[in-house]
Amino acid sequence: MEDGVQLTSDHVFPKSWYPDTTPKYEYKWQVPACYSCNSNYGKIERDLLIRFALCLNPNDPDNASIVAKGKRSIDPKFGKNKKDRKARLDKRKSILSQIWKGQDIPSESIYPNLGYHPEVSPDEEIALPIPADGLEKLARKIVRGITHIKNGLFIEDTYEISFFAISNDDSLFLKNILKKHGSIIAVEPGISVNRAIIKDDPVSAIFEIVMWKVVKMHCIVRRKKDGTNSVKEAVEDQDYMGETSASET
Repeated sequence: MEDGVQLTSDHVFPKSWYPDTTPKYEYKWQVPACYSCNSNYGKIERDLLIRFALCLNPNDPDNASIVAKGKRSIDPKFGKNKKDRKARLDKRKSILSQIWKGQDIPSESIYPNLGYHPEVSPDEEIALPIPADGLEKLARKIVRGITHIKNGLFIEDTYEISFFAISNDDSLFLKNILKKHGSIIAVEPGISVNRAIIKDDPVSAIFEIVMWKVVKMHCIVRRKKDGTNSVKEAVEDQDYMGETSASET
């Protein structure tokens, strides 16, 4: 951290992403962050929350409050003042202008587990784009935060964090490793993480991050190396170990 940088506290998991059913006593991890980074992440997280909230099942008790938060964010009547009401209205217009419907939905780009609904006619399906850059930044922030909190370590520039939004079938090789070597880091009912760390190098690890039981993100942290070995080869040719924890605060 550079000297003279204004520091604030940032939640590893976005604070507003916790459902109302999360126990009040549940500890919500926080890490130091510069004011600028915290502000930028806040904008990314608010935008992603709206988009995902509009895709979740509102009838699921664990998701109902998230859906409500997303809808309020683009409802002018919940604005605190004139400026806030206008901002919500503008955001609503922006979101609505990006909606795809029916045959216009790019089926090859649908996010895993957020696909078509069997009870809805294909012509009546609607979809929203999810900014890939924002989602990757969020996933990497969570990975960095957990590594710092659980192991007291920073992920330095000698490492790379690879992000994947992959289907259950394509992630089978990761799931097998996580099932055998992973440890659950759960903040239920809204958020859970499964992590398998490399023996003798607790920074290198595989992460499965699950939001609201639906949105899944996978990340692999590994040392930067020359060569062209595939991610699958890189993670399968490793020795894993159980979790260790340097700090819980």
